[in-house]
Amino acid sequence: MIPKIFDDEEYKKANFAYAQELAYEVVNKSGISSLPINIKKLLKLYKKSGLHIVTYSSFAKRRNLSMKEVIYFTDSEDGCLWKRSDDTYILLYNDTKTYRPTVRFTLAHELGHFILKHHDKTNKEILTRGGLSKSTHTYLEMEANYFAKRLLAPIPLVDLYTKAWSKNDDEHLRKIFDISYPVSESVIKALINRHKNTSVILESHEMVNNFRNLLMKTYQLKFVIIAIQLKE
Repeated sequence: MIPKIFDDEEYKKANFAYAQELAYEVVNKSGISSLPINIKKLLKLYKKSGLHIVTYSSFAKRRNLSMKEVIYFTDSEDGCLWKRSDDTYILLYNDTKTYRPTVRFTLAHELGHFILKHHDKTNKEILTRGGLSKSTHTYLEMEANYFAKRLLAPIPLVDLYTKAWSKNDDEHLRKIFDISYPVSESVIKALINRHKNTSVILESHEMVNNFRNLLMKTYQLKFVIIAIQLKE
């Protein structure tokens, strides 16, 4: 259920649980069964829903703009989501960035804004710092960031790998999920905090079944914990 539409003064906190729920739902419904998550393939699934992907370079060329002007328009050196008057969306991202994990995170972050319907909730075309209150902008960005982290590195999948290794291996997490060091560090911190504060050993979600063949092939049934998780 989509949370109630708010005005700028009502949005005082980020709904991380909701962002995670939608991220897992997106992965589950996508049918994607390999890692790292193919974010561009995933984005194409939303073309019929009015979401279109455009690079900064292409946008600059079409509009006869400089890259500096595109960054000014988007209010970001990385990317933005623009809701047009016909209710379609343009996801713009900076294709001159060369570090792939950062580009992947940007795309996942902007998809988060789309899935979480942040534009509808704020009645804004672009979620710029100047167009929103400081608190609203901050919390919307936090939600989109959380969505992106859980989309690219879903905890139920991370759990299976880390339990198989019997440790939180940052380097392998970055490689398998194609995420940056800050993202992998955040994921590991979440696992450590969960261990300290709860009795949860493994998080489960039906999305894991999408990756059954990959997991079984990777570990060749060596790790019983994976087989148990896949049966849930």
